[in-house]
This record gives sequence, C-alpha cells and structure tokens, in this order.
Amino acid sequence: MPVRGHDTIEHTADMGIRGWGSAVEQAFEETALAMFELIIDGAGLKPAEEVHFEVEGQTLTELLIEFLNKLLLDADIVELAFLSVRVDSIEEHEGVFRLRGGAKGISRNDVRDRLLAEVKAATYCGANVVKDENERWEGCCVVDL
Repeated sequence: MPVRGHDTIEHTADMGIRGWGSAVEQAFEETALAMFELIIDGAGLKPAEEVHFEVEGQTLTELLIEFLNKLLLDADIVELAFLSVRVDSIEEHEGVFRLRGGAKGISRNDVRDRLLAEVKAATYCGANVVKDENERWEGCCVVDL
C-alpha cells in the first residue's frame, strides 16, 4: 500500500471514506480528498479560490469529523467545489485538538456538469483515527449521501 493515499469503502446506504499518510495531517488531507472525489470529478480542473479554517475536537476522531463537516459547510456557504485541501497544523493543548488549514476550489456554477453526488455530512459511523503498526496514520468514517 502506498505511503499516502485514499479510497472509498462500500457501505449499505452511504459511503465509507478512508485516508492515510505518514503524518496525521496527511491522513486528514487524504480523507477529505476521498470525500470530495465523491462530490466532483475534478480531473484537469484548476482551483481558483481559497478558504481558510480552524476546527477543534476533544479527540482526533472528533477532530476529523469536525474538519470534514467544516469543509462541507464552507463549500456550501461560498458555493465552491473543493479540489484540494491543506492541513497546516494539528496541535493538542490541554486536551483539545486544534486543526488549521485551507482548501482551494472552483465555483460550483462553473462545474455543474461535473458534480457527482451530494455529501450531506460526515458521521461518527465507523469513524476512527489511528496509527498502525507501520507508523502510518489512517482516518476513516462514513459520509451521509
């Protein structure tokens, strides 16, 4: 398995997503990319606009769900289809994890013909963030379609 990447996992009604990397930040980025690949066929598109965000969680798993849902919310608010995601930092202070990052996208009006599905939310079903025996970080959850 590659050092960094993402995929989807069949689920009865919705879709599982999973991302991995040598750093927890990479696992979060890859999980977000797996989610956005359900939403848009971004092949060959160049993102034009960027948003910045910050989210918090009591655990890494909660942080992942908050992160994914923040991306979905921001994409709706600014009417963008995100094509790339960047996690600048994940820090823990006094039992609270904080993630800072950004995402780049393209106006949904410009890519309506490339939209694939609507992801309503990231859920706690199957949600987990772990470091495996090979020191690789993995994040996963089920998204509500």
